[in-house]
Amino acid sequence: MVFGVVVFITYKNETFVPKAIAAFEELIQSSNTKEPECLTYELHIDNENSKRIIVIERYVNKDALTETHQKSAEFIAIMKFNDDNKEEVEKLE
Repeated sequence: MVFGVVVFITYKNETFVPKAIAAFEELIQSSNTKEPECLTYELHIDNENSKRIIVIERYVNKDALTETHQKSAEFIAIMKFNDDNKEEVEKLE
């Protein structure tokens, strides 16, 4: 069974969104090329809230998320960026 996650990240203000997109680019590239158990990793800008981005992730199982993806250097770097700049995070599994 496929394991999916949708994450809504709201930043403190709109100026952080382009910076977030740039920061996510390396994680997206790494996830889609270096993690064979990652089926989908996409980033979208919310059309109704200009301070929010939406991350859509699909993995072959939950371990692919928790044991591989979340331990990657790219994931750790984006988490640091988000910790410094986010207003709110909502995660749906």
